[in-house]
Amino acid sequence: MKREILHDAAAPHEELRKRLVRRAWELMDEIDAGLHSGGFEVGARANAELREIRAALDRIDSRVAGKAGT
Repeated sequence: MKREILHDAAAPHEELRKRLVRRAWELMDEIDAGLHSGGFEVGARANAELREIRAALDRIDSRVAGKAGT
């Protein structure tokens, strides 16, 4: 029963979470490429977006954990 509740709480956010993780990987590639080519502006923008994605993932995880605990 507890497993079902956790799964149900996570389901609505799972697709969004997957998209955010994919975008984070893309940004890490951009940052890596920027470091090799000296594109510091691109790296700074990508780092800023990556921080926003991490914050969004933290919010999703805390909401899912909160729902699972109720």
